[in-house]
Amino acid sequence: MTTYSEMIFQKEFSNKVSKQAYLNACIWLAKNVYGKSDYAKRVTVKIEKKDVKKTKIPTFVVSLYVTINESEIKNDFCQKCQQLHTLFYCVDKVNCEECKMSSYRKQLNNYVKNLKDYFEEVFES
Repeated sequence: MTTYSEMIFQKEFSNKVSKQAYLNACIWLAKNVYGKSDYAKRVTVKIEKKDVKKTKIPTFVVSLYVTINESEIKNDFCQKCQQLHTLFYCVDKVNCEECKMSSYRKQLNNYVKNLKDYFEEVFES
């Protein structure tokens, strides 16, 4: 499954104790994202620790991304395109090889596959 995400919100959590800053971030996520089932389905979370040298106090940044299943969007697009060609051009067979979206998706899938292979290798070793 290929997904597409776009950042929608960022929030920082700081505390003198690093563990407490992280727990505060988790509590906020539990209340505001994971506690709401429709949000949990569409929102992806990323938590990063900021460089303590710059911030002087342990800080975690929570980034929220709205995420969609790109395959569903592609299938919907293709179905509408095929219907359009059938209705307006009276063409029974659509030439999908000429579709610009197909070449875009091939490039996107290749890029994601390379990243996936790299991270699988990193985390397995």
